[in-house]
Amino acid sequence: LKRAVENHCQTVAFPSISTGVYDFPLDKATKIAIDAIRTFDAPLDVTMVCFDTGTYEAYQSALAN
Repeated sequence: LKRAVENHCQTVAFPSISTGVYDFPLDKATKIAIDAIRTFDAPLDVTMVCFDTGTYEAYQSALAN
């Protein structure tokens, strides 16, 4: 997010980092990502890219909390 601001970006997209082949716990990854986005103070349009239905549902659930 910091690099996006430094490069004058207005939008940024992230995958669910390390939750696929590296098997990082999805619930933990969603909480970390959403907390980081919510606390970062910059006018960015952030898109989370979900590669399957389970990932999408995990992000939907985390966003509701």
